[in-house]
Amino acid sequence: MRSFLTACEEIENTVARIYHELSLCPAFDAQLRSIWVKMAREEEEHAMQFTFALRLGAARIIEGSRLPRERIRELLERARSLLESVRSVPLSEEEVIRISLHLEQDFLDVHISASAVFHEPDMHEMFKRLAKGDEAHVTALKQYLNRNSRIDYQPPGG
Repeated sequence: MRSFLTACEEIENTVARIYHELSLCPAFDAQLRSIWVKMAREEEEHAMQFTFALRLGAARIIEGSRLPRERIRELLERARSLLESVRSVPLSEEEVIRISLHLEQDFLDVHISASAVFHEPDMHEMFKRLAKGDEAHVTALKQYLNRNSRIDYQPPGG
């Protein structure tokens, strides 16, 4: 289960780097860049929670993962790909917000589903807190997008 927590930690750190990159782009609105700075810090805090969990010893914390390893790998690869994209491909503000929303929604789904079976209730609570953080990120991005765009956010498949 160590690999599960390590992958979660890496995903959170990668997403934090994405938001840091976006916050540095002068082409984007200052209010949006501020939202991304806050989100980057929160993602770093999420990663630190996984770091702490790893130090406690994954074997005594996690009984098993409900998510297939392929799904975790897929999320990590999507995060890495998005990081590369924001570093190299100019995207519009709206495109980047929509991509961020999809990414956050995926992580929200992972955290809500309590993607692991925990021996310790504190770890289950940590995942619930991570889900609340993801919900706050989704809400902030949706509000910004809806205030500053003619097109309302539609979730994937919606």
